[in-house]
Order: sequence, then C-alpha cells, then structure tokens
Amino acid sequence: MMIAKPGTRPFPRQPMASRHGDGAPVVEPSGESRHERMRAMLGRLLRAAEALFVVLAVFLFSHALVPLLLRKSGHVTSDLQEGNALMRNIFLSLQVLAVVFGMMRWREFMRALLAHRLTLALVALALASVLWSQAPDLTLRRSIALLGSTLVGAYLACRYPLRSLVVWVGTAFGLAAAMSLVLGVLVPDYGVSGGMWRGIYTHKNTLGQMMVLAAVVLFLLWKDATRHRWILLAASGVAALLVVLSTSTSALLFLIAFGALVPLYAALSWKQTVLVPVLCFMMVLGVGTATVLLAYSEALVSVFGKDLTLTGRTDIWEAVFSSILNRPWLGYGFSAFWLGRSGESAEVFRTVGYAVIHSHNGFIDIAADLGFVGLTLFLAGFASTAAR
Repeated sequence: MMIAKPGTRPFPRQPMASRHGDGAPVVEPSGESRHERMRAMLGRLLRAAEALFVVLAVFLFSHALVPLLLRKSGHVTSDLQEGNALMRNIFLSLQVLAVVFGMMRWREFMRALLAHRLTLALVALALASVLWSQAPDLTLRRSIALLGSTLVGAYLACRYPLRSLVVWVGTAFGLAAAMSLVLGVLVPDYGVSGGMWRGIYTHKNTLGQMMVLAAVVLFLLWKDATRHRWILLAASGVAALLVVLSTSTSALLFLIAFGALVPLYAALSWKQTVLVPVLCFMMVLGVGTATVLLAYSEALVSVFGKDLTLTGRTDIWEAVFSSILNRPWLGYGFSAFWLGRSGESAEVFRTVGYAVIHSHNGFIDIAADLGFVGLTLFLAGFASTAAR
C-alpha cells in the first residue's frame, strides 16, 4: 500500500468537473481557451462594427435623410459659407472613425493612400489653395474636410475587397430605396414635393442620382447572387421605379443607358469571332444614334419638357467659364468660387439674372475652384483608376 508523506496529498489535484446524466466528467476550459474565445468574440464584434460603419457612412455621405429632416424642421441655414453644424459634426465623426479603423491595419491603410498619388496631389492642391483663395478660412475648413473624406475612401479600399465593398454599398442604397418608397407613400409631406418624389433626399435630382447607383449596384449583386436573388431583383426594381418617380431627366437617361449596356457586358464573355462583329455593329449603331440625336436635339429635349439650354444650365456654364478664364490655372480657391452675392459668383448672378449655388457641372466647378491644373489632376486620376 502506498503511503503519502505528511503534508502531501495522496493523489494529484484534478481539475474541477461536473457530471452529466451519462456520468462523463466535463472539465472546465483552461485559461488559454477562454482567452482565445474572448479574442474571437471581440474580433466578431469589431468586424460587425466595421460593416455597420461602412453602411452608415455610405448612407450618410449620400446626404440621405438627415438634411431632409433638418430642412423640414427649419434648421437649415441659408449661409452658403457657414453650412450646417450638425452635418459637419456627423461627417467629422465618420472621418475620425475611419482613421481609427484604418490605423488598426496601418500598413494597408498607408499603401491604399500611396497607391493614388494623383488623388493625394489634388487634395494637396486644395489645401495649398488657401494661399490664393477668395475665402481662405472657408477653403481651409473644407480642404480639411476633403482630406477627411479621402481618408474614408482609403480605409474602405484597404479594408474590403471590391466584391465585399459592393455588398455593403448595395446594403446602404437598398436601405435608402426602401426608406424613400415608404416615406413617399406614407409621409408624402416629406417624401414628395410638388408632385415629384424626393424620397429621403432634399431634391428630386438627388433621389434620381442615388437611385440610379442603387439600381446598378443591386442589379449587379443579383447577377452574382446564389441566394435570396428575388430580394435583390425587387430592390433594384424599386430603385428604378424611384428614378422614374423623381422625374429627373438626367437620371432617367443614365438608367436607360445602363440598361442598354447590360447586353454589351454579357457579350464580353463571347468568343472573339462573335464578339468583334457585334462590337463593330454596336459602334456603328452608337454613331448613328448620336447623329440622329444631334440632328433632332431640339425636338427630343422638348419631349422631356426641356430646351436646348438644359433649363438654363448652358447660360450658367457660359457665365462661369468666363470667370474661369480670368484665373485659369489655379482658380479661385477650393470652395471659394460660390460665395453667394459676394466674390466672383456675384458676377454670375448678374449675368444669368438669378441666384445660383453651383454650376450644375462638376468639371466646371473643379476648374472654377482649382483651375485647369486641378481639373487635369482630377481627370488623370479618374482615367488611371478606370484603367486599373
């Protein structure tokens, strides 16, 4: 018989256990396994938080809901330079969160930034334009906001592959489409203005622009999906319906153009012997269509209730372009051209005969703010990204 020494236990200490009905002992997990489970749970929570952040950021950066609620509550300032404090704080919070999430994987974050040097050069030009701006304080504030938005883009690029990012973008715009439909049907005082739908946005044209993007993204997700395809197709249909209800002519034309390009997209997978003749035929058809549109442009635009000035837009473009020629290379400073009835925009007001807050043309606005140098940087960066 084995005798234990005084002060010692006859058997080694066993881990505490409990017994189930079958009598098998269940050993408590070790400290290491609990630590691993805690890390896994925190990792899942972080991934969920990042996904929620992406959906929320896309939703809010599209100027959905919040500006509409502010306008209906009378909390929108008419001062173009001051803007709205709540919106500034919302965007600032999103930008800070993007930097925090991005620095968790700072190598990929920096690599994504440096991969787009032309974009960084454009942001640097906007920051430098404080030196020649008509409104240096405004330029400084909005240039910093531009840098923050660029950092949000860099975070999205380093965090998610394109396929995953399209899913989150589709989720955000699917939510925007559903909310716009509900608001227009149940609360038309908010969702409809003058018989034209604006959904959760402040203007019908904004709804049209966002819903074209929603229809395209959701349709592409439907093409690639293996489950719940009917939900994606229905959501894409709702977005397309909202484009029609918005009565935004430009958005409707873009939607029609996208529908025409879908067969071309499918044709890219055909054999070369079939693809080349089809592409040649489509090019001839496109040139012929463009010729007819130019020849009968006045009659065609009248179908949409428009005229050849595009509801006065060409008059605005001519007036703004005349101002651009006064400072063609570096412009008037970032966000410093449209200053209401002061600055260079006052001359545009006098020329067109009414108040204007932008030129209704992004390229012209870039040239007005940052000159042809800024416009060249933007076009080069856009072309480089499209090629990649």
